[in-house]
Formats: sequence, C-alpha cells, structure tokens
Amino acid sequence: MERGIVQVVGVTDPLKVGFRQMAMIGIRCERTAMADVAARIAEFPEVDYVVITAGTYDILIETVFENNANLLAFLDQKLRALDGVRYAAIVLDIGLPHLV
Repeated sequence: MERGIVQVVGVTDPLKVGFRQMAMIGIRCERTAMADVAARIAEFPEVDYVVITAGTYDILIETVFENNANLLAFLDQKLRALDGVRYAAIVLDIGLPHLV
C-alpha cells in the first residue's frame, strides 16, 4: 500500500441504499460504433461499469435500479434507443459453476 500498488476502497452496497434491481446487460452493436456506444453508456447514472469484450457481446455493463419497471424503461428508452446498438439483453448466466 505504501508503494501505491494496492489500494483499499469502500464500495456502497446498492441494495442497502434503496436500489432493488441489479442487472448485468450484454450489448451487441455496430462494430464501427462500439467505442462511441460504450462512452455514451458510461454517462448514464444507472451504469456502474462498462467493459468492451471479445465474445458473444461487444459490451457488458452492470446497472442498478430502484425496481424492475425502471430497468425495463432503461432498456427500452435509453439503451436500445442509442444509435449503434443492435441488441441488448439481461445476462442471466455468466458461465460460473452453480452452487447447489
């Protein structure tokens, strides 16, 4: 920590401050628009982080919402309305082993 290699930070738990719906969303977009789409999405207050990927989706984002209605409104009115976005879906399984 003294050399700046490791940092300790506090992270707010969104579920304890009024948010009830978290979602990982996969986005496919026009290839020429990928960086621009990612930059525009990063400006949305509902978005915690944005990553550009190589795989099924071009971009993955983590989001938080007060409720499911706000999540659906975000998908329809903000995300899918962006120029360059071809497809957006809530990711239900990220390939991790399932606990029994």
